[in-house]
Amino acid sequence: MNRCAKLRPQERLHVALDDLDFSWMPAEVERFRRYWAAGRSVYEIAERLGRDADEVALLAMDQARSGVIEKRPGGAWGCGAR
Repeated sequence: MNRCAKLRPQERLHVALDDLDFSWMPAEVERFRRYWAAGRSVYEIAERLGRDADEVALLAMDQARSGVIEKRPGGAWGCGAR
């Protein structure tokens, strides 16, 4: 589909994940990075930050794509599956 068609759509657009909060305070990002480096799972990080696990997973993808965090044993699960 042509992206220009989304500017004046003829039908209602579906916005994926519109119930999630994509914004992060710098201090939250730093805490995320520390927890990630310590091997915490996405679920553990979400609990510690008081965020939805999907929001944390999206931040992990953002940080990985930016080269800020690296792949690790266990990936999103960290050192051990929860």
